[in-house]
Amino acid sequence: KDNTGSGAMLIQDKGHGGMMLEAFCKMPQAEKSRLDKHEVAALRIYTTSSFRCINDPLRNQRSNGAQEDPYPLPKTTRFIYEALKKMRAVHLESGSRFKPRYLWRGL
Repeated sequence: KDNTGSGAMLIQDKGHGGMMLEAFCKMPQAEKSRLDKHEVAALRIYTTSSFRCINDPLRNQRSNGAQEDPYPLPKTTRFIYEALKKMRAVHLESGSRFKPRYLWRGL
């Protein structure tokens, strides 16, 4: 169920049921970006509920950037960072531009 309180059922990873890591590594996006297997695995982990283990410590740093506790998934976070850089570079090389979007945030 979602976390907004609406009670709606969310389908995570729709259309990818039963796919193995190798299949994700062979997807056009991964091949074109030349993602390493560990980078694809890190992106897959991030698409699960584990994203909180990655995001929360980054959001909860002290004002001086220091962490109270050791960061729980440093290598996974680094692999995600490297994968996103590769994917962004491929996107920019294609001549495509990011579409402007207006994002609203509740305050």
